[in-house]
Amino acid sequence: MGLFNITTMFRRHSFSSIEKVGIYTLAFLFIGMELWGAFFLPSSFQSENVSSPLFYPVVQAATVTIDVTTSTDAYDTGAGANGSCSLREAIGKANGDNLPDCPYSAEPVSGDTIQINLSSGTTYNLTRDGAGLGDDNNDRGDLDIATSTAVTIAIAPTGTAYATIDASGLGTLERVMHIVTDGPSISLDKMVITSGDTNGAFSVGEGRGAGIYIANGDVTINNSVVKSNDSAFDGGGIYVESTGTLTLTSTTLHSNTVSGAAGGDAFGGGIYNDGTDLTITSSTFTSNVTSNTTVNDGHGGGLYTSGGTVTITSSTFSLNQAARESESADGGAVYQGGGTVTITDSTLSTNSSGDDGGGLYVGSATTTITNSTFTLNTASTTRSAAAGGGLYGTAGIVTITSSTFSYNYAGSSGGGTRVDSSSTITITSSTFKGNSAQANGGGVYVDTGTATITGGLYTLNMATSSSRSGGAIYNDTSAMTITSATIRGNEAGASGGGILSSGTTLTLSDSIISFNTSTDGGGIYSGGTTFIMSDSSITSNLASSTNAQGGGLYLNSGTVTITSSTINTNLADDNGGGIYMGTASTTISDTTITSNTASSTRTNAFGGGIDNFNGLLLMTSSTISSNTAGGDGGGIYNSATTTLANVTISSNTANDDGGGVFNNADTTSFSHVTVVLNSAASDAAGLWVQSDNVTLVNTLFATNTLSNGNLENCQVNGGSLTSSGNNLEASTSTLYSCNLTETSDVTTTVAIATILNTTLALNGGKTMNHALVTSSPAIDVGGFPSFGSDQRGTLRPQGAMPDIGSYEFVPLDQGVTVSQSAISVSEGSGASTYTLVLDVVPRADVDVTVAGSSGDISISPSSLTFSTSTWNVPQTVSVTAVDDSTVESTESATVTHTASTTDSAYATAGISSVTVTITDNDTNSSGGGSVIVHKIPSFSSDTPIQINGGALTVDDTAVILSFDVATSPDVIQMAVENGQGISSSDFVPYTKTMAWELSPGNGKKQVCARFRTAQGAVRDACTSIELVGQEFNAPSEITCAVSSGNAYKHPDALRKDVWYVFPGVNGEQCTKRAFSGAYIFFTYFSDWSQVVLDKEIDVVKEDTLMFMPYGPLLPRQYGALVKTTDNADVYLLVGDQSYTFDSLSTLRTLGYNTSYIIDVDGRVLDQYTYLGDIDYIDHHPTYALIKYQGASTVYYVDEKDNVQVRREVDSLETLRALGLRTDLDIIRNVALFSPTDAYVIYPDGDAFTLNDI
Repeated sequence: MGLFNITTMFRRHSFSSIEKVGIYTLAFLFIGMELWGAFFLPSSFQSENVSSPLFYPVVQAATVTIDVTTSTDAYDTGAGANGSCSLREAIGKANGDNLPDCPYSAEPVSGDTIQINLSSGTTYNLTRDGAGLGDDNNDRGDLDIATSTAVTIAIAPTGTAYATIDASGLGTLERVMHIVTDGPSISLDKMVITSGDTNGAFSVGEGRGAGIYIANGDVTINNSVVKSNDSAFDGGGIYVESTGTLTLTSTTLHSNTVSGAAGGDAFGGGIYNDGTDLTITSSTFTSNVTSNTTVNDGHGGGLYTSGGTVTITSSTFSLNQAARESESADGGAVYQGGGTVTITDSTLSTNSSGDDGGGLYVGSATTTITNSTFTLNTASTTRSAAAGGGLYGTAGIVTITSSTFSYNYAGSSGGGTRVDSSSTITITSSTFKGNSAQANGGGVYVDTGTATITGGLYTLNMATSSSRSGGAIYNDTSAMTITSATIRGNEAGASGGGILSSGTTLTLSDSIISFNTSTDGGGIYSGGTTFIMSDSSITSNLASSTNAQGGGLYLNSGTVTITSSTINTNLADDNGGGIYMGTASTTISDTTITSNTASSTRTNAFGGGIDNFNGLLLMTSSTISSNTAGGDGGGIYNSATTTLANVTISSNTANDDGGGVFNNADTTSFSHVTVVLNSAASDAAGLWVQSDNVTLVNTLFATNTLSNGNLENCQVNGGSLTSSGNNLEASTSTLYSCNLTETSDVTTTVAIATILNTTLALNGGKTMNHALVTSSPAIDVGGFPSFGSDQRGTLRPQGAMPDIGSYEFVPLDQGVTVSQSAISVSEGSGASTYTLVLDVVPRADVDVTVAGSSGDISISPSSLTFSTSTWNVPQTVSVTAVDDSTVESTESATVTHTASTTDSAYATAGISSVTVTITDNDTNSSGGGSVIVHKIPSFSSDTPIQINGGALTVDDTAVILSFDVATSPDVIQMAVENGQGISSSDFVPYTKTMAWELSPGNGKKQVCARFRTAQGAVRDACTSIELVGQEFNAPSEITCAVSSGNAYKHPDALRKDVWYVFPGVNGEQCTKRAFSGAYIFFTYFSDWSQVVLDKEIDVVKEDTLMFMPYGPLLPRQYGALVKTTDNADVYLLVGDQSYTFDSLSTLRTLGYNTSYIIDVDGRVLDQYTYLGDIDYIDHHPTYALIKYQGASTVYYVDEKDNVQVRREVDSLETLRALGLRTDLDIIRNVALFSPTDAYVIYPDGDAFTLNDI
């Protein structure tokens, strides 16, 4: 018998004192023997196979049962036993009382479970009253579980039907169950706990927990019901002290109440949790109430928790009430006074509170809500201060994700939710629909703190009072960020149908604000410190009332920045159809304001697009179009300070004056503005100046028309209109004009179609504009200083001078077509002819000078003139051989053409020359030496390198490389590297196989090899394999504030730098580098719209390599010298091949000039096949272009019968086809050397023509 058996014996038998002494002696003897055996016996005796009774295996915990055999509430001890076991007796037995009517199935020991079995479907009425609430004895009153033994007590019926414990027979001084254990775990399953009543309590402590009071222990309630219990103070259904825990699963609490008797608090109609851990899963709380009879606080109709960790999953709270209509009745469903609450996949529906938080009240706590629904909850229908219909939070942290708040109501603010007292709220991918507040914030109200809203839909919410604001969202004094949200169809009685912000900061991006309605600011009302909006749409909002202003936006005060957004089809019944500005300082860039209306029926409604009443407006790179005002200022009504730069004002309408712009006061300046096609019913279809001064520079007015059909671009009726030069007005009106008096101004009567395209179009950039046509009088007549780019971001100037207006004309590929590239003439014979004609209409006459390179030909005429009307009529040039008496071989000459014009595009356009072959009576032969061409290595197959025989993956860095290179020419050396290419010159003898070590870390690994022949020719090849099973992944690009590989610009329109962002690797930060011009930018990107506007570009460190090199979109650069910014090697690009030079001396000796080396991105070189070093000076690489000093002929070095020859390039068209588009390309990309250099002599081949390309 071991110690366990002795202990069991003591518990199962009764012994005399003498017997106990003997037994204790035996016990100690056996204990000593066991310890001695454990420490001193040989290990063979300590094995599990030893059968001696001294050694027993560990006994596992067991379940012992007590069967309840009667529903009578009896408690018979000792001699009173009658053989029937009651529930009260069974609990007493588990407590350790001597109750022979309830025998154990086996004697329990520490760790066992005591299972009390009830009869399925039976009601156990408690009738033994008289104990009182302060008594913890189990013989009378409530059922007291008070054992200190470390066992688990489980109470459950044996069948499928519930068993009921009913305390209605105990009166008003008893709850149903009191758990005061110290150690045991308690489990209730398939139980109904009902009719506890503690309203006769003499103290708060006694009056808590009418159904179950948990003072200690870990309690689990499964598949049960706690109902119709009535507590005097806290926890109508269940009260949990901080020293206990509770887990509810598939359990219902309903119709439990807390009355607050004798003036006490009434907390937790269903459950009061005093700061411990509470887990609720798949359970229901319904119709629980904190009663309206209390004169003190009454919080948490369904659940009150003062702290701890509360987890609610897949559960429902409905029809619960914090019923007292007072300022102290919060949290209709749940009141969270502290700690952490997590609500997942749950519903809070139709709950109500007398004050704040119809669904949930959060105070100084952390709450996380995920995939849950808050619907039809009410924060008081009578109290005007009750807030947060769905949720109210104060000084807490609230996180809402993928949840729905719908049709909740607040008597004050925050129909869906309200947080204040420096709370932090984060709402992600959630829906707020149909919520309403009698005051502000129909959907969401944020008082102080920080709010972050990402994604989601906010719709049909209302701030119903006529004096209240923020239909969907009200931002009082917080810092709020809204990203990728849709705010649609909300309504406010006063301001901000979608959003009202009077907080420190409102940041709105990638969002849609549409179909919202209010008196002022149908979409958004901004009255805070800072409002930043980007990449958003303000669409079809309505400011509706007699004096309603700001259909889309009402910018009352603060600093406002709007970028890359659209404000369209908004309506104000008074002023500012798109935007109304109070005293706000507003910057607008890359934004479209279109089709907005300031009351089409009221003649005193101003500013269809914008009404700047008393603010400061700076607008750049934006479009104001198709807006309408019932009164003045179809596009803009200005009575403050406005600056417009790179702006298009088009097709706006005023039913009175100023179709485009009405300036009523203060100062307005226009720079590079296009004002066209606007209309007015009365006066000044383009610009009306009522008072103060308007300044114009580089601005274009055309075809602004009154309703009577008269053209009237400008009218001054007070104040002044000042030209600072370089403006253009097109008009036939002699009555009113734009007062363009500077000598650099342009006035014309030409039709608008000869100035610009009358259709607004997205001609690049982010906003629509009118493109200038080819012959526009606005081209190249602008002045400096000028913005560095136009409305689209196209660099200025494209010609000799900037263009007038918001659009900078980019010349087409203007050129002159020459009908023939080569002709032949003979002495004594007639002339040969060819023609020239312009490709596109010029902006001015183009004179072409025709000249010959030799006195052996005669040319007529020596000059041609193409006008704007005759540009497409071919003109003929005749060439005649000069007949002399000298016997000569066949000669050649060149006819060149040089353009002279004020049209900058044609002035810089190269014109092809014509090669003339002159025949006499003799011929002359040409000769030359020969050269040896070094052939590059050739590969025997498409896989010259393989790793582990061509395997796709490998789990070890040690691998075998195999190489398959042809033997002719012989390859004698090779260099091998891990990575993206070969930079090493560490050559080793060529072998067929090689042991190799891959770079560490999981991921794709590349190995490259360079093979070299005995003559020095080289060729590269690479292969890759996936390395797996390593302890770590290979390092990747580090995190950067912006995305690498993209172009960025700061949103500030005055900051013109465009940056490219490089990734950071190996622990280094990402870096940025500026583009030096548009010609570099367009070798990386195809359109300016690919530039991302992001202020985060400021935090990216600038690298030290100055400007960006040419990028991978660079067209083929035949014959160019290039290098990368991180390598000193100079490459020669020939066709689709590239070479490096072994020294600068070799480069210069072969006629190349280091001044013409250009920097390129390494990806440019990836487009060419690398053929190794040029380490010779007696010839050029095959396919190179060469030219001799003092001559204009360009030769193509080709190979024929293993001998290099020079082939004369027959025309400029052929050079253009090779990619040499300008004379500068020829200078830079063609090797130039003296014909007397004996070491570079080539025999002549046939001509190189277009057919050879």
